[in-house]
Amino acid sequence: MSPVSRRAALAAALAGAASGALAPPALARASSPASLAAAPAAAAGTPPPATVWVHRHDVNEGRFFRAGLGGPLTARKTGAAGPVTHEVSDAFGPLATLTEGARTVTVHGLRRTFTEQKKAFSDRFDRTVSGWGSSPGGGRWATPGTGRAEFRVEAGNSTIVLREDGFSQFATLPDGLGDADLTAVFTLDRVPAGDAVSAGVCCAYTDERNHYRARLSFLTTGEVRLTLEKEVGNTTTVLGGPVPLGSGFRPGDRWRLRLERAGSALRCRAWRDGQEEPAGWQAAATDSALGAGRVGIRVLANKGGTALPVSVLVGEFTAAGHWPDPPEVTHDLWVRLLDAPFDGVLTPALEERLRAWAGDTSPDALGYAAMFLPHAAGAVDPVPGTRVLGEAGYGPLGPGTGDGTREVGADFWEYMGLDTWTFPNGEAPAQPENTGPQKRWAGFLDCSGYVRMVYGHHMGMPMVNFRDFDGTNLPRTSADQAARGPGVVVAGVTAGGDPGQEPPPLDGLLAGDLVYFDTPGAAGDDGVGDDSGTINHVGIYLGRDRHGRHRFASSRKTPDGPTMGDLGALSVLDAGTELYSRSLRVIRRF
Repeated sequence: MSPVSRRAALAAALAGAASGALAPPALARASSPASLAAAPAAAAGTPPPATVWVHRHDVNEGRFFRAGLGGPLTARKTGAAGPVTHEVSDAFGPLATLTEGARTVTVHGLRRTFTEQKKAFSDRFDRTVSGWGSSPGGGRWATPGTGRAEFRVEAGNSTIVLREDGFSQFATLPDGLGDADLTAVFTLDRVPAGDAVSAGVCCAYTDERNHYRARLSFLTTGEVRLTLEKEVGNTTTVLGGPVPLGSGFRPGDRWRLRLERAGSALRCRAWRDGQEEPAGWQAAATDSALGAGRVGIRVLANKGGTALPVSVLVGEFTAAGHWPDPPEVTHDLWVRLLDAPFDGVLTPALEERLRAWAGDTSPDALGYAAMFLPHAAGAVDPVPGTRVLGEAGYGPLGPGTGDGTREVGADFWEYMGLDTWTFPNGEAPAQPENTGPQKRWAGFLDCSGYVRMVYGHHMGMPMVNFRDFDGTNLPRTSADQAARGPGVVVAGVTAGGDPGQEPPPLDGLLAGDLVYFDTPGAAGDDGVGDDSGTINHVGIYLGRDRHGRHRFASSRKTPDGPTMGDLGALSVLDAGTELYSRSLRVIRRF
């Protein structure tokens, strides 16, 4: 099957899904492929929200169903600064915007909402660092460093060394959650003496004096107990327990502890590692004193403890949950692709295509971009039999990262699990790193690989790797895309330039534009650049969110994959001194 017919078949299947069964009132789910082979189902439980919704009953519906019925089209040139754009209107108002020299067209159609919710992750501490480093998908662990406690990770365990009695210590993650489902695995390197040592998980954490926690107490007798507590303003209240769980604790015995918060409901249970998780909750309560907050670990050597120092070892930390204020972008713009760059002439054939696009719900660039966000449904292209849609990670963990961050290098064809790829110019990747049964890079997309998957593989823009940058082909890296990619520069410079330069103005931004960054510090998400002014990250501009901020989606190391969320740094372009707002350098329109 040719690339064109393959994309047509895929689009037809997805278009059927876009007009499928209603989910919440007046919304139709548009992220689940219909006639494609499905990826493995998500774990049992409450299904996460879809990443994109089409509003079926709103003020635009009449316009949508009247699209293409006739009436004259008028065009008005805009864009005094930057590229020349043409706003095309019909009797109902603006219909589309075209840009001279670019293939992308924004078309008014049905309203959609793009959104995202927290992606679950599990940190198995398979790294060696001082402190606790970065979790695989929850951000960087905040620990107090050295002093009364020592924090380190080695040999598959994170360790907290308690040197003094009567002091609690915390390790927390920055991803503020409302509802949360947390599990940790604990053990000690010795049986406590003098008094107990406790280890627990916490949520709704704003500081050490305000949080909920479930804790295991390891008593001097070898008994293990479970208690559910809240701490507000440095006052501790027992909400449930203590519940005796077992006896005969020995150093190295591992216990699993799970804490769940859903609204005002709190509940917890614990069990020996290797045994079945109990069916019922062992302690539960209802409390609404605390709002959303960080999640993490809390340990304590009770006052009177004598077997010090004692090491609390955490073998695993798993977190799932919901952001109380998830990112949402709602508008009626669909981003389509012309066969060639617009030359400024509105021909009858082009008018006909614009009318057809106004009534089209097949996937566009923004729809495809959303189909790799957390919880997006997976799909397999039936002809080559490769995965082409579904939640993506950023890259594998490997020996080159050390601190738990992800490796760079996952292009679109590696996400698909292919051994290699040959481009139309005959160019092939320098090293086939996806060979063998492990398919090490399968399911991953780095930042520029994400852009190439959306605009190249799915939308049909021709791609190359590291040569033939002729202004029509889509290069491999963000630096090459920004400087010599297809289309036109809307604002900014085509090379990195002065790292201290001001970000370009956002006045000319349109949905679907590519935003390029010079992120300072360590190597960026393309593996190039530091403080030298080199473009090293790219995202796809989605539009204004419900708070009025310019929001983009990009594939990033900290959240482990494509995201429009704010883990690690705000995914917005107009937040003052925030990372991506201050490091924006180039806006390009393909």
